[in-house]
Amino acid sequence: AKQLSKAEIYCKKAMDLSERAPVDVGYWGVFLKEKGDIESGEKELIEAVSKGSDIVFHYGVLCDIYDKQKRFSEAADLMKRALNRLKLNHNEELDFRMNLSEYLIMLNKTGEAIETFKQIDFEKIAPPQKTNYLFLKYVLSCIRSDQNAASNALKEFCDLLMEHREKTRSNYDFTNLLQYATDHLGERQITLLRRWGDAAKGVITMSEFVQIYGTEEQREKAAKEWNDERSLEIHRLKSGKIKSLDDIASLATGSNPIETALDAFSCYYADLPEELQGLSGGLIIEGLTHEKPSVKKAAAQSAGALFWKFSREEKEKVLSGLALIAQQSDAPLDLRDAALSVIAALFFQLTPSQQDRIMPVLREVEKEYSPGYLKQLISRIDQKQEEKS
Repeated sequence: AKQLSKAEIYCKKAMDLSERAPVDVGYWGVFLKEKGDIESGEKELIEAVSKGSDIVFHYGVLCDIYDKQKRFSEAADLMKRALNRLKLNHNEELDFRMNLSEYLIMLNKTGEAIETFKQIDFEKIAPPQKTNYLFLKYVLSCIRSDQNAASNALKEFCDLLMEHREKTRSNYDFTNLLQYATDHLGERQITLLRRWGDAAKGVITMSEFVQIYGTEEQREKAAKEWNDERSLEIHRLKSGKIKSLDDIASLATGSNPIETALDAFSCYYADLPEELQGLSGGLIIEGLTHEKPSVKKAAAQSAGALFWKFSREEKEKVLSGLALIAQQSDAPLDLRDAALSVIAALFFQLTPSQQDRIMPVLREVEKEYSPGYLKQLISRIDQKQEEKS
């Protein structure tokens, strides 16, 4: 608090001495914004910029205010003004052109966004910025329905990940473009772009992204260079080497391979082609009857997460498998809890016939094993039945 007080005194004194020179007004605006007074900070920054402040930071902070408030038209105008008026170094110019391209996309000014984007020299930018550049390139290609350009951007990103690895990490905020994709692009493209952002942030591994979205050649190379069991399981699935849980076990190079594979297949279910969705879903359901408790537990959790994506027949198999696990009095408690927790989460969204099939199982289990959440579930069920009657 003392530091903020000193900063406030310093900024005000500087403005008094300079008779509100644009540079000092700008820093005062930054201070107010950081203090939480966004409205006053914006007012001061607008004055600083309009009266000639040549401090790049002032433009960046004002742009951030506009961005957070989704005021893309004002943000785009500010970026244009900065590009025309300021002496920017290479990285500053790159960031502002990338920002401007993004805001023009958000304003549905695709043609202008493309022209702005073309002025960026890909070869001169660092790996993290290449990650952002290729993301923008992919989005623009999708908007133009240019599948070849989109595929090339994706291939370039996978090459970038494999060549530079951790150096490709980016702190770029993909929120706006992901929202645009959600509003305007197809489901597959939306899923891919979300994964792209996750790979850039380190939320998912680079090897997993390459195995999901890379070319066959890239996937083969990544499988040799990255010794990561999860990504290897995805590689084996996509290469046609896995048809059953026994295949997973026989090909494994790490510990707990089936559990690892089931987790990976459920995590990336939406990313897989339809035929592989069916296969991975079948493997997860197969896991519900596996002899190993940890496999059953992984399968139960995965099946619960994917339940609403399954076919009607698959849903019935999942419910039967979960019910069987829940009824096993000699099963490990964490396994029974996994199955019962999934049933509890799904119950009120099941069809009446499915509820009728599961209810006797719950009442039977409650007689000899009754965790708090199961008691609450049965109490809610009884209450709803009373309300109906």
